[in-house]
Amino acid sequence: MVIAALANQPSAGAPARSAAISASNRANVASAAAPADAGFTDPRVYRVSPTLAVVRVPPASIAQYSTVESLRSPSKSPAAGHAIGAEGRLGVVVGRYGGRHSRSPGMDGVCMRNGGGVLGLLAPATSWGLFWGGWAALLPTLQDELGLDDGKLGLALFAVPVAAVPAMLLTGPLARRLGPRTLPLVTLGFALGTLAVAVAGSRWTFAAALLLIGATSGAIEVALNATTAAREALTGERLFHRVQAATPLAMVLAAPAVGLALHAGVSARAILVTIAVLVALSAAAAIDRRRWQEEAAEPGSARAERANGRLLIALSVVGAVGGTVLLMENTVEQWGAIHLTDNLHTGPFLASCGPAVYMAGLSAGRLLAQWRGERVGDAPLILGGGALGGLGLALAAAAWSTPTTLAGFALAGVGLAPVLPTLLAATGRAVAPSLRPQAISLVTTVSYAGFLGAPPLVGTLAGRLGLGTVLGVVALCGVVVMVGARSLRLLPAEAGPGTCDPDGASDDPGGSGGSGGSGGSGGSGEGDRAEGVRSDPPHHPRPSRRKGVAR
Repeated sequence: MVIAALANQPSAGAPARSAAISASNRANVASAAAPADAGFTDPRVYRVSPTLAVVRVPPASIAQYSTVESLRSPSKSPAAGHAIGAEGRLGVVVGRYGGRHSRSPGMDGVCMRNGGGVLGLLAPATSWGLFWGGWAALLPTLQDELGLDDGKLGLALFAVPVAAVPAMLLTGPLARRLGPRTLPLVTLGFALGTLAVAVAGSRWTFAAALLLIGATSGAIEVALNATTAAREALTGERLFHRVQAATPLAMVLAAPAVGLALHAGVSARAILVTIAVLVALSAAAAIDRRRWQEEAAEPGSARAERANGRLLIALSVVGAVGGTVLLMENTVEQWGAIHLTDNLHTGPFLASCGPAVYMAGLSAGRLLAQWRGERVGDAPLILGGGALGGLGLALAAAAWSTPTTLAGFALAGVGLAPVLPTLLAATGRAVAPSLRPQAISLVTTVSYAGFLGAPPLVGTLAGRLGLGTVLGVVALCGVVVMVGARSLRLLPAEAGPGTCDPDGASDDPGGSGGSGGSGGSGGSGEGDRAEGVRSDPPHHPRPSRRKGVAR
């Protein structure tokens, strides 16, 4: 990979400094990347071609970006270009340059100057978790205010999964069409659904509001995953673990907070209105004016159709592994407190700690995977996650004591935490940008089937075998997850990083984005070599930890 560090000079209309770019090609690269802009103050990364990235830094602040300064003088760190090219990263090149853990000030915002940075992912994930974390505490109060018996409440709640499944399937094509606008749009819909629940005054309006909640909640799950995958492709950063750690952490904090608010006399409607406002604010934070760069679909040849058939099977298998994880997860969430109450005779507080420590374990495990997951690799994360998850549930099922049972639930949370984010991230990297939203939608929807199936399946078996025995059986699903680590081999070779398109302009993957001009379609495939761009010296790319796939 050829990396260019360009310092913008508005008066001259062209960059004055360049690394890894020959003098004859500087103007070509500058015009391909973007026109000179006297007003920009943040670093920007542009994808010029599959082998060329351009980093533009304001002249006034270039000194603080030591990594860019090093790129201007590559002789100071001659090995850095090899490391960048071997990793195949784009967008975090400045942060990665100069050491594995080095990150220059302000470079987390690269490629995000038009909004929708990491905060744009964390905000919807957090607000989504706030709603569902407080939902269980709000339900008894809402039931009393609406005068619903258990049967009517159960039918109303059934509207959530009924609406969620088709919405998840439809959000993939919607995300392909709307790109980054999808997440703020569906998050705003979720805010309206929360507000509708707050003002519902009858059984029917309550059920209608829950239909909207279910549809938008399912859409958020797909849109959030698709947007995270697109951001990973654009920036090269690992984001899934960080983003998905926000939701369980928010749920753990929201449940007691809502309980305390209700105990203090705050009405359920006031709490829901507050949550709706927070969700709406998170939708605003998710606005991103850039669009995702998509590759044109290949003609529908027989070979392409066979490849799509194999991809569909691979994605379904990956989704089934994710569904196994969610089956284990929802078993703890729905039956953990009952297990502590029935088999260990704990009080309400300790019983509620079972799902709580599991969710806390999920957050901790995902943050740990964010910190060290890249060193471990995808397959080992899934193998270890399945092993720890199964061991933790087996320990909880043994019900030797309350502390050991709680420790088992926490261990299961830590173990299973990185599995689903790892599967989604691998899916996003493996497919072409034009197929990414649908692929993420399929994996998410198939996984959701395990989440939906857990309560009735465990309940039916528990009535015959006992809840402790059923938890032991569910613990064996950890073995299925471990075997499922091999499902990553079914995915195609990773598709390479996507295009960072800060100004919304379309870039041809092989050149500057036009049929003519520098690096046009006629010669874009070899434009870098033909136009005199000096590529990195030969190196041996670091093989992926997934067998047979070059990173």
